[in-house]
Amino acid sequence: MISRECRIADFVGAIRDKDYFDAVHLADIEATAAERLLLRSKADAELRQRCGRAYAQTIKHLIRYMRYGVLPPRRAGMKADMLQSVPTAGTPRRHA
Repeated sequence: MISRECRIADFVGAIRDKDYFDAVHLADIEATAAERLLLRSKADAELRQRCGRAYAQTIKHLIRYMRYGVLPPRRAGMKADMLQSVPTAGTPRRHA
């Protein structure tokens, strides 16, 4: 997982400078890893609680915002400045 502490701010900081397609791909991997953590019986209970459904759901809200421009609900814990820093479908692609 990109954010070891399952903090959305850490994850957004990690994808801030990524290409749109890379950012969406990494977000998908992060959400999947958080959901799989719930299914592991040997995972630390504290880690499972911290990185549980809420974190996976927040990452999914972020993916919806990046793909379609749908703002997440206020309870998702993402601030406007955080959302403005992620690449979206309307963001021009960076050429290498």
